[in-house]
Amino acid sequence: MEFDRAEFWNSMLGDYSITQWVIYGIFFLVGAAIFFFGDVHRSRKYDPKMPEKLDFWFMFKDNAVRFLTVIVTIFLAIRFHVEFLGIDTLNEKNCLFHGISIDAVVGKVAGHSFKQVPAVKKIREAHITKIKNGNP
Repeated sequence: MEFDRAEFWNSMLGDYSITQWVIYGIFFLVGAAIFFFGDVHRSRKYDPKMPEKLDFWFMFKDNAVRFLTVIVTIFLAIRFHVEFLGIDTLNEKNCLFHGISIDAVVGKVAGHSFKQVPAVKKIREAHITKIKNGNP
């Protein structure tokens, strides 16, 4: 039996072409970024352990698991949009609005914050301490 590359990609991509995947993925990511930056802004206000100045790399490291989870969830939402989102066809507006809510939904499904995992919590606190001491 021979491996058919075209059939593999058709089964992975589902109903949409590569171009549509990229467009819909970008709209999902823009929506997720809107929610994420609002969430980061709120958490900086209420968490006394957060650095005074926003550090992009700290934000990325602190939320790496969250980013990866959202990216995988976006892939699944595009591929299985009928089952997950309950809509027959995607469009840019749907992707943007679902992108805004996808991070909150993932957080609710997870049932707890990734920051509460003991290993993640220890690494996060060590990194915050380094930043506050002036060693980024």
